[in-house]
Amino acid sequence: MESPSRLRLLIRKTLYTIGAFLLVLIFLGLIFSSQTPAPIEDDGRAERIKHACQLINVRDFHWSMSEGGFLTGACYIRNENRFAVYDIEVDCHTYGNSGTTINTRSLVIRERIRPGATVLARDLRFGFVDKQTKSADLSVVNFQTDHPIE
Repeated sequence: MESPSRLRLLIRKTLYTIGAFLLVLIFLGLIFSSQTPAPIEDDGRAERIKHACQLINVRDFHWSMSEGGFLTGACYIRNENRFAVYDIEVDCHTYGNSGTTINTRSLVIRERIRPGATVLARDLRFGFVDKQTKSADLSVVNFQTDHPIE
């Protein structure tokens, strides 16, 4: 049977070895995670998505703000694409009296819109905004589709 002091020394050496091993693993992880990935070739898909977003038109955006600063709205959305779209992501930009952008709120409108169709999106809740908001507008930033974007 080993003495308690030898046993403590053995435990301490084991813990130091494990700690050193963990530090090496952490260091290697930091080195390999900081490498930048290879650039993805731009096949023009981002431009095609941007163009398709421009063919989703927001019209007659009416908004209101409660006393507490909660912004709600409604609008018509027309899909001018040749394919159906759904889960349309919009940004609501709010502006002060001077025209300065105060903030931007994002929201996904859970509607499916056939090609050439228009839907009324109601009860859009953008959340709390600055009480100095004097105007607001919507822009489409993304959408989902079952059709490949070519």
